Amino acid sequence: MLEGISPTGLASVRPRIRTRPADASSSRRAVRAGLDGTLGRRDLDDLGLVAAAFVDVRGVSARTMSLDGLRNASRPRRGRARPGDLLLLHTAPGTPTVCVARRRLKRGVLEAACVTRGAVRRARFDVAHPNTRRRGRYVVNSFLRPIRPGDSGRDAHLAGALLAEVRTLLD
Repeated sequence: MLEGISPTGLASVRPRIRTRPADASSSRRAVRAGLDGTLGRRDLDDLGLVAAAFVDVRGVSARTMSLDGLRNASRPRRGRARPGDLLLLHTAPGTPTVCVARRRLKRGVLEAACVTRGAVRRARFDVAHPNTRRRGRYVVNSFLRPIRPGDSGRDAHLAGALLAEVRTLLD
């Protein structure tokens, strides 16, 4: 052992080896790992979140894409959203434009990573109940847009109501 360096300290300076997954399930695991590393970061925007999530996925170069480029490179998802899918939202002041699905929770709720209020945060989406905030004590739709004075009753604030389209870059 080197003098003055603990084994845990040595592990923290070891270079990270990036792997290139070959199949869709390993690509989805890589996306989830990338998203887990971004939670809480304050230096990312919507495209930076997508680039960080897809850094280990072969054939996806989200760093050079615009939001229109993401829309053109992806294709619509038929059926339920899966981890690694892109959730495109309706454009409204103060809302993110794209989120990346992390995992499916119980009762059909989807957890995603979004850039809101200046940081990468988890958000919950329930497409079956878009205007419901909670079921019992369980949050099914997160607030993605703050309620502002002067908002009409028709303005969407919850994640499920703001969801416009689900698209995929995988499989």
